[in-house]
Amino acid sequence: MMNGTALVCLLGSLVLPHQAPPAGRPAALGGYEFDLLGRFNPDNREQRLEQYKAIRLEVERAGAKLSWSEEEVRQFASERGLSFVHGVVPKGRENELTLPAVVLGAVLWKEGAEPPAKGKVIRVEARLITGGDDKELLRRFRNTRTLMQDQGFQEAYGYDHNHFQRLIGSLPAEKLAPVLRGLNKEAAGKNADFAPVALLIAGEEASFSPEMKPVPPEGILRKIPPDSRSIFGEMAAKAVEGARAEGEAAQPAPAQPAPAQTAVQPATPVEPVRLEVVLNRVVPLTVGEDTRDLPWWNGLGEGAILEGRIGPLLSVRVTPNQAIKIASQSDVAVVRLPRDAVRVQAGTAKPDFPRPVGLPLDARSNVAGARPEFRSPLVVVVHDDFRGWETNVPRAQLLDLTRERNSLFKPDPVPGAGDGIGDGTRIASILAERSGGTRIILARIDAKSPAMLGRILQAMRGGALQEGLLGIRTTEVSTELARLNGMQQRLQDEQESLFLNAEGDTDAVVRRKGEVREALEKNKADLLAANHLDRELRFHRGHLLELAQTSVVLSGLAWAEGHPLDGSAVLSRYLDDALAKKIIWFQAAPDLSAAVWSGAARDANHNRLLEFDARVAPEKAHGAEFLPLAWGQGSDNGAKLAGATRSLAAPATIRLTLQWRESVRAELVQNYPQYLEEPIRTMRLLVVRKGDGEGGDTLWIPVGTADGVAQKILQEPHSATWEQQLTLNLDEPGEYAVQVEGSPPRNTMPDQLGATPGSTFTPITPMRILCRTLKGAPVSLAYSGVDPFDTPGWLPVPSQARRAMTVATRPATQTDLALEPDRRAKPEMVVPATGATQVLEVMAEAGAEVVRKMGRGDSPELIDWVMHRRMGWLPAAGLVLPQPAKEMELGQPTRQGNPR
Repeated sequence: MMNGTALVCLLGSLVLPHQAPPAGRPAALGGYEFDLLGRFNPDNREQRLEQYKAIRLEVERAGAKLSWSEEEVRQFASERGLSFVHGVVPKGRENELTLPAVVLGAVLWKEGAEPPAKGKVIRVEARLITGGDDKELLRRFRNTRTLMQDQGFQEAYGYDHNHFQRLIGSLPAEKLAPVLRGLNKEAAGKNADFAPVALLIAGEEASFSPEMKPVPPEGILRKIPPDSRSIFGEMAAKAVEGARAEGEAAQPAPAQPAPAQTAVQPATPVEPVRLEVVLNRVVPLTVGEDTRDLPWWNGLGEGAILEGRIGPLLSVRVTPNQAIKIASQSDVAVVRLPRDAVRVQAGTAKPDFPRPVGLPLDARSNVAGARPEFRSPLVVVVHDDFRGWETNVPRAQLLDLTRERNSLFKPDPVPGAGDGIGDGTRIASILAERSGGTRIILARIDAKSPAMLGRILQAMRGGALQEGLLGIRTTEVSTELARLNGMQQRLQDEQESLFLNAEGDTDAVVRRKGEVREALEKNKADLLAANHLDRELRFHRGHLLELAQTSVVLSGLAWAEGHPLDGSAVLSRYLDDALAKKIIWFQAAPDLSAAVWSGAARDANHNRLLEFDARVAPEKAHGAEFLPLAWGQGSDNGAKLAGATRSLAAPATIRLTLQWRESVRAELVQNYPQYLEEPIRTMRLLVVRKGDGEGGDTLWIPVGTADGVAQKILQEPHSATWEQQLTLNLDEPGEYAVQVEGSPPRNTMPDQLGATPGSTFTPITPMRILCRTLKGAPVSLAYSGVDPFDTPGWLPVPSQARRAMTVATRPATQTDLALEPDRRAKPEMVVPATGATQVLEVMAEAGAEVVRKMGRGDSPELIDWVMHRRMGWLPAAGLVLPQPAKEMELGQPTRQGNPR
């Protein structure tokens, strides 16, 4: 078609001004009737006839024909106000109509349908007549949509725009002709940013509402994830309350933005809460567990406690008022509630794993085949659940770091109820049975405090031990002992003076002697308790210092949220730095592959919707913009789901976490950090539900949207990692999918600074999406993506550490993998998902095998080299090497019973 013309299709029926449908016309079978809207000469009858003949020739070339009789043609030539020509075109050939410049457009409809009545809103499809590259197509697409919206057009969501060639939505019936005339007049003029249009009317009455976009919060609330904003009280909740997308559960949005410096009232009661703080600057891993580099810390007032620290990640206990002060600091990026760890659940123990009873802890090891002078190495088991360790591992030593949190040196409550055996105890008991006589320390940490794991690593490095909370407890006990000793001396002096009283035993003296005697007894009991606590502190310190002799570590805790999942997490790098080739570290990792999509941010067609398939062509990118959700029966934490389906199996509450890493200029990080408080490109998570339509006409309905605010979870010299979360209740039947609004950064400078010659390149932006089921039926992602790095994106922190031997559960499909000499595969040890062999049991067997190899004279360096370069040496049954995931193309049908 020539520029300046349009085609209007009706799948209902339409009565336009100046044109009545001819009576008695036979129904067209399998085709469309059309009326051509033209710019006919109103004054010259002969010229009108010539224009009619030219149109007829062009129409017949497209396989269509004009259906007017000679009388109707003469009437058309004589009536100056008539601007329509009627015809019929076979179905499927409507787009072949080649119209001359005199025709503004055409209206097509299925004959026999009732015409849309005036005052009704009907569903329409606008087919655009345009060309050019992707950016030009998108520009004309948006401008055309804007002009149509001025006439009352409401666009549908999630349909296939056919590479910016059509619009679908709703429009008042009386606006069809004005839209056709006005829009094509704009397109035919000098403004080339508009495209001629063809309207396809679906026939039924329909109305599409505009998408509700939450207004992001302002001020310090931008540094708080949605699930942590409750710590700032009711006013903080009201600041983000307002218009909310349908189905939104935990992403409230304000109707109007709150002022940037709005005073926020704290929550009540104002009891201290445990929080995590991420600094908005590059902090070296060698920083101590103190606040000397935080000039604002002393301004928080009394009661603020730093419980642990790993570089920029701080674990603090503060009041809500103090949390507000922390969030207002310019060098603070995030203030949030602690993120819980993910765990590998222990299975049923195999029959050949008897429980040990009364294992001796001799100076020499009874490891079979050990050299005579060998002494068993120290093995540390890291977990948060050691229930039953006194019975099952009686010779082990318990090092509970949660005791450092309170003045009475009491441990935190043990997670889980009943008298069951904790997963940490299972690991230790299997290790003790396989390698009797091995020295074992059970290191209990809080699953919500990765800083405690960092403290264990710091102690394993040796050297001076950072005091941290232990120093506070020691000072408290020393002060209490000094107070009690001073009080005892004063009471004893008073007691002696009472016995030497010259006045004798008066009633007052007798009463006072009794009071002093009771006070001395109480003081004696308090002294015994304080001395006992002092001994406990000394033993605790000794166990921490003993960690410097560690040879093997078995860890069952990992973190999947709040930390970068690409190997750059501070905890992973700190583990690599602390091990220094002297410790063999085994890390159990749950299989999160079904819950994580990883890849690079890509917007091939520039429509600000990212694609989840890097191989899709721009003209077919629409199908790759949806990441389907799958329901199935299985465990949480993203394990493979049996019998998974794309349709809602049962109501569920999910939390989606989006992470992406942007490259930035180093000079900005060092000298102008204020320009990096927001990401270079804003992303926004959406969850949509499949609506009506088939194929390219399928419409999607947004049911949950994030507010577009992301928190910076890591600042590095050349990059920054951002995280955004969306919590949502899914309870309506249908198919659901995830979308990401945004575009990858085009350079390494924020938009307000412009581009420089050194920044005008397109960096790769790694991106990950994690789906965790909080309640209800387990939910996973239908595709895992293609990770742009060697490390799988589904491995939680610190499983990606180079020095850690990761043990995980994956389906065993292939058993061989060719590796280059200097490359490692993650995870290093893969346990089949079926059978009795479990991850924790395999990890315990691996630790026992290391002890046996050390007994035969192998050094940790040699064992480490063998594990990381040769692999396959572990005797545990059923182990296989990991295989690259065989990815499915988006849009392809899923295999039976598994969405992957």
